[in-house]
Amino acid sequence: MATIIVVPGDPVQNEGKPEAVCYRVKKDGKSCVYATAYQLRSEEWESGKGGMTIPDEATGRKLEIITIRDYILRETDALRRTAWQQEHRYSCCTAHDIVESFRVYMIRYKMCNLLALIEKGLRESGRIRTAQTYHTTANRLRAFLSERPIWMNGGYRDDIHIIHFTPELMLAFEGWLRGNGLVPNTVSFYMRILRAAYNRAVEEHAVDDLRPFRRVYTGMERTVKRALSAKVIRKIRDIDLEGEKEIAYARDMFMMSFYLRGMSLVDMASLRRSNLEGNRLTYRRSKTGQKLTVLWTREMQALIAAYPRNDTDYLLPIIRRSSSNVHYAYRHECARINAGLKELATRIGLKGKLTMYAARHSWASIAQMKGVPISVISKGMGHDSEKTTRIYLAELDKNVVDRANATVMKALNSGMG
Repeated sequence: MATIIVVPGDPVQNEGKPEAVCYRVKKDGKSCVYATAYQLRSEEWESGKGGMTIPDEATGRKLEIITIRDYILRETDALRRTAWQQEHRYSCCTAHDIVESFRVYMIRYKMCNLLALIEKGLRESGRIRTAQTYHTTANRLRAFLSERPIWMNGGYRDDIHIIHFTPELMLAFEGWLRGNGLVPNTVSFYMRILRAAYNRAVEEHAVDDLRPFRRVYTGMERTVKRALSAKVIRKIRDIDLEGEKEIAYARDMFMMSFYLRGMSLVDMASLRRSNLEGNRLTYRRSKTGQKLTVLWTREMQALIAAYPRNDTDYLLPIIRRSSSNVHYAYRHECARINAGLKELATRIGLKGKLTMYAARHSWASIAQMKGVPISVISKGMGHDSEKTTRIYLAELDKNVVDRANATVMKALNSGMG
């Protein structure tokens, strides 16, 4: 049975200098050493016990030593688990086998590495949008960790192992995100991605579930759906943008989304010429995989006819080069369209933001106001059930009620009736 002790690296060679903290695994009379990134001075070792002496506050090292001690306790527990697994799985495992298995574990289950692994799997399965959320979360986490001392990250500069995920770490990350101007729903988004990755590690028995996310916000605040009236949609459609290529392009993609019953930009960017047969456009929603068919109208045809045909087989002028990295080309166009819509909102005097999502909300709202049955709206939007559509329209219903109340107040103030 393997034994594990914490030892300094080489006190003779490093006399008078900080010594690396090492984990020595001994089995069947042989030993193997795993060197960590932690360093302690000779006076900080508890002689003969393989532990640490906590210095007084005056040295400025007290918090650092306490943190390193806690990290070492977690890592040696993980090393003991690795040793137990290796000994029960392989009858001839050696101390070297245990250390090498632990070395792989310490690399694989660094959080940013784990996020990258999940992202790779999502990309290979075609789930590009979901993959991007893991990529973005990893970047945010790296930026947060890069601002902390390396010893606070378990010896890593811009990553941290999952065994060091604690409620305190997540609270610090939440505070950092909020301090960078992120709204609660966005903060929650990053926390939920990290929690999903952490839960995957728990399922793989890489870590015990210590519920590190229990103190941070992982809910979703209801956001107000911004639906535009038919009058505003006409204003967007008819505004003269002669010579203003960027704004006109954003306006055209917004209107195309509206014409296509609120199709998402990622689905629009993915449309191929082969999706259009005769006067029918057939595609699958990237979010749900549901197959939808839309009647191709003269408004849609006139819109794409205004753009020169490119060398790709994409239907719309979003991805325009066959050699493009589709993922990065889409991100670039998304940013370009959002910038154009921001300027367009100013031009038409619209209060608040104008986004591509508004096309979807507006189509549903106008259809509802014109008496289109919920079942038809649900089918047109590609919802799995009418219940989803009713939830989607619930916020929009408030606008109708507000307008009705305004009519009543107007009647009261004018003395009518």
